[in-house]
Amino acid sequence: MEQMLGSETDELYGSELEPAPPAAAPRISIIIPCYNSAVELGHCLAALAASHHLGTECIIVDDGSSEDLHPVVRGSGLSARLMRMPTRSGSAAARNMGARHATGDILLFLDADVCVQQDTLPLLLDCFAENPEIRAVFGSYDDCPSAPDFHSQFRNLLHCYIHRTSQRHAHTFWTGCGAVYRDVFEQFGGFDESMIGMNDIDFGGRLAQSGLRIDLRPDIQVQHRKRWTFFSWVETDLVLRGIPWTILLLRNRRVPNTLNVSYRYRVSVGLVLLFALTCAAALFYRPAATTAAVTFIAILTLNLRLYSFLRNRRGLAFAVAGAGAHFVHLLVCGLSLICGSCWFALSGERNLGQKPSKTLLEEG
Repeated sequence: MEQMLGSETDELYGSELEPAPPAAAPRISIIIPCYNSAVELGHCLAALAASHHLGTECIIVDDGSSEDLHPVVRGSGLSARLMRMPTRSGSAAARNMGARHATGDILLFLDADVCVQQDTLPLLLDCFAENPEIRAVFGSYDDCPSAPDFHSQFRNLLHCYIHRTSQRHAHTFWTGCGAVYRDVFEQFGGFDESMIGMNDIDFGGRLAQSGLRIDLRPDIQVQHRKRWTFFSWVETDLVLRGIPWTILLLRNRRVPNTLNVSYRYRVSVGLVLLFALTCAAALFYRPAATTAAVTFIAILTLNLRLYSFLRNRRGLAFAVAGAGAHFVHLLVCGLSLICGSCWFALSGERNLGQKPSKTLLEEG
């Protein structure tokens, strides 16, 4: 086993070089961070092997797992490099380390718990080829998540819907399935390793603020294999996404009309907070119940397209339950907005760059 810089270890499986792509085609480096996700990584690599594309290299970065990932990578049939971080450092550091050793023209970041489809890589390359102004592009989850339970289905379908209905010209980035030119990634210093979460959002924001074009392409799809529980997605929405995203928006003093911060989403969050307050007030002041009912109808009307999407994909009963889960999701987003704003007001810029604890570094 060859020793790398900073006590990083690197092991090559398969042939050293992939067959050369056509002369004009850029070469892709696929970078996959992994932490105790051997089973998910196995599915991810199997999907990559099945959709094999000329001119790709695959770099898996083990972020201090207690599991042995060597058998998974060795048995994948891919020509892949398995690298190991000296200590658990978070997904941003793992992705940055993979990017430092990548040789491709384009860096494609994948999560270990996603599976590409047959056309994922070709569509990604087509996107760059169609418009030379595009410097980064990211895709979406498909509408067929593997975990069958309600919370996993709802959570992944919600993410799918948001990406499918958002503007194509994006002001953010997504490392679940996102690609960027390597020279651009290096120019902007990669992902901020000091952030609790949302380092891909921060990276995309820096690119967009510099005038570089980022495209959201919902036709570039991957299947998500993550199993969610009610508590895991609430914790993720509050601690790993909502609060850090609020602080990031306040720091940048700019809120783009896109994804989870679109005007519709912001109004929905405000209405859910009002609904919760008026429901509580109605216990002591009956006229508040009327306001709560009107607010409830307004929330349903504003998000009718989402609930129709859920009904079309999983049926009426699922859509009704999904509407309830969506209310909780919006309420947690509102709480994260309040908590993040208070945190920012009390600490200002002082604590934004501090390294979080290992608990907060866990993947969402």
